[in-house]
Amino acid sequence: MARWAPIPGTKRVARGEENTAAGRLQLSAEVLARLSSLPPAVGETRREAGTRKLER
Repeated sequence: MARWAPIPGTKRVARGEENTAAGRLQLSAEVLARLSSLPPAVGETRREAGTRKLER
């Protein structure tokens, strides 16, 4: 089964190929555990910042 995910802003074929190749990566259990243990991201998202600009 093929999986598709849009990558907004991708303008070059090479970047698209690079991004789609990332879907074939196999991460070890150790790496996944390290990634899962990272603290949550902080700060606002672009969408939140844009919404505030519109509300002015």
